[in-house]
Amino acid sequence: MKKVCSVLIACLLLSVGAVADGRDFQQAFAPVFAQSTHGVKLGKYKGQELKGKYSGMGVISLKSGGVYYGDVVEGVPEGYGVMVCPDGIKGCPDAAVYSGRFKKGLMDGNGTCYSADGAPLYKGRFAGGELGQRSEVADGIRFVVQDLSEGFRYVGEIRSSRPDGLGAIISGGGDVILGNFKEGQRDGIGVTIAANGEWQTENATGGQTAVLSSSTNYQNLAVQNKSIFKQALSEATNDIAVAIAGIADNVKDIASDGQAGDDEVSDDDDDAADVGKAGSKKEKGYTKKEYQAMYDENKKKAEKYIREYADILGAQKVKVKKGELSVMDESNFASGKKKCIVNYNRYVKQMRRIYNEALKHQYHLKKADFHDRILQDLQIEMFKPS
Repeated sequence: MKKVCSVLIACLLLSVGAVADGRDFQQAFAPVFAQSTHGVKLGKYKGQELKGKYSGMGVISLKSGGVYYGDVVEGVPEGYGVMVCPDGIKGCPDAAVYSGRFKKGLMDGNGTCYSADGAPLYKGRFAGGELGQRSEVADGIRFVVQDLSEGFRYVGEIRSSRPDGLGAIISGGGDVILGNFKEGQRDGIGVTIAANGEWQTENATGGQTAVLSSSTNYQNLAVQNKSIFKQALSEATNDIAVAIAGIADNVKDIASDGQAGDDEVSDDDDDAADVGKAGSKKEKGYTKKEYQAMYDENKKKAEKYIREYADILGAQKVKVKKGELSVMDESNFASGKKKCIVNYNRYVKQMRRIYNEALKHQYHLKKADFHDRILQDLQIEMFKPS
C-alpha cells in the first residue's frame, strides 16, 4: 500500500476522458472489483468493514451498471458520495453523475449533477431521491476520468484541471484511494483500499498523510485481547509486584468506556521500555540515570500520540465548522482518537511504573508535565515537547 499512498496527486495530468457511455469510468474501476469483493443489496462492495458490517468508506459496483464511491453504512450509500450511472440517474434529470449527500441509498441533501460528458448541469437540493430546488454551478468545475503518471487514473471532480472535490485514484493493479481533494492534493479524511481488500484510514493535511486506523488492527483484535494478560505478565517476570500492577491496568483499560473501545489496540511494533525486562542486570539494580533514560524513552513515545491526538481534533474541528462531517468521518475520528488514547495510556503506564520502581531505590526522577493526566484532559494547544 505504500506505493499507492506515495503517488503525487499534483503530477501532470496527461489526458482527459469523458464519462460518455460509461466506458472510461467502468474501465477505470474494473481492476478494483476484480477481487476481494462482498455481495450487498445494491451489488458488489469493497472497502471498510467495521464491527462486522460493511460500513465506513468504500466502492460499490451497482447492479444497475453504475458505480458508487464514498460513505457507506451497512452496504448502502449514506453520507457523502458519488454515483455514476451512464444510462442516467433516477431523480436527477439529464444527469449521469451525482456528487453529494445520500441517505439510506437515496440522494438526500445538497448535490451537484453532471452530464454524461462531465459538464456541470446544476446544483440541487434532494429529498428521498427526488430533486427539489436547483441552482447554477460555478464555472471551472467538471467531472472527469483522467490519466495520471505511473498507470494511475483519477475519477472525480476537478477545478482548473486539478482534482478538487470527492475523487478516487485507481491503480492498474486494483488499489484505490478515496477522499476529498483540494487544488490537486488530498485533503482531510480518506481511505486507501488495497487490491486484496486490506484498507487503512488516513488524514491528509499539507501534503502529509497520517494513518488513523487499518483493517489489520481490527483483524488482530481478538487474538491480541486474548493474550493481553499473558503479555503483561511475561513483560515483568522479574518483578511480581509490577506484573500484578500491569495486569490490573490492562483490565481497567479494557473495561473503561471512556478510555478505549473494544475495537482498538496498540499498533506500535516496538515495545515500551520496561524495568521488568532487565534480566540479570535487574538483580544488580539500575542507576538513577538508567531509570531516567527508560522513563524519557516512554515519555517521547507518549508525546507522539499527544501530537497525533491534537491533529485529529484539529481536523475534526475544521469538518464541523464547514458542515462537512459525515458518518464515515465521525467513525474514523473516533477510531483515530481511541488509537491515540490506547497507545498514550500504554506509555504513560510504563512511565509511572518506572518512576515508582525508582522511588523504591530513593531515586526521584524528573517527571513529565502529563505524568498524572489522561490524554483527553490535556491542553493540547499549550503542549510543547521538551
